[in-house]
Amino acid sequence: MRAAALRAGPLRVAVLANADVAQADAVVRAVDRWVARRPGESRACPAVASLSTPRPGTYAVDRPAGALSEAILAIGLPAGNRDALANATWLAAALDGPEGLLVRSLGPSGDGPRAGEPMWGAQVIGAPLAPGLMIRLRAPDGAIDAAVAQARALLDKLRLEGPKADDWARAASAVASDRLAAELQPRQRLVALWLSRPEPPSPSLESMRAFAAGYVRDDALLMIAARPARVEGLPHGVVAHDPRARAHP
Repeated sequence: MRAAALRAGPLRVAVLANADVAQADAVVRAVDRWVARRPGESRACPAVASLSTPRPGTYAVDRPAGALSEAILAIGLPAGNRDALANATWLAAALDGPEGLLVRSLGPSGDGPRAGEPMWGAQVIGAPLAPGLMIRLRAPDGAIDAAVAQARALLDKLRLEGPKADDWARAASAVASDRLAAELQPRQRLVALWLSRPEPPSPSLESMRAFAAGYVRDDALLMIAARPARVEGLPHGVVAHDPRARAHP
């Protein structure tokens, strides 16, 4: 019954061959013969329902007592817009990393933040159905608000002035390095082959600046503020330490 359910589809096959294209084609033909079809029948994946557009605003989430506070700043992108996705990917690469724009705004470069300094990162998530540019900040409760204010000021500066030439060059290097690392991992190559999505185009500096001016707007920002629960009886700004609580990376 399980085999019949698989053969009923929809079914997509990706093959990562260890010899040549002919070897991969032979595997695909063998699988194709295994999939039973009625005369004239064709198989296609069902249409994916469109997702609702995220609503900008600020949302609060409780974290376990003793955990670091977190803030997520996200900007939704239109699904299927490869240019917007490419620009967002490169902008995230310019923001992220030990020499990125975030570390310049929020703290020193190096192996990691010193005690009491915020931790940060930027990436594009949710592609291709619900893509978004996300900045994630983690800091003690007393420092998270200042980190958020600095990150928002950085986004506003990017909207008004756009990234610089060295930001574009750093993003190009980071994106190329990430792609090479993915290509060296057979599992990731297989997943990429299965998804059958072409690499987004490499945007120009002018394109990144236009993207920042059009998308990185304060009224389009979705922010999630996650703070540890306060314990009754403790002074304001002090949280109890729970050794069982862990901050998720």
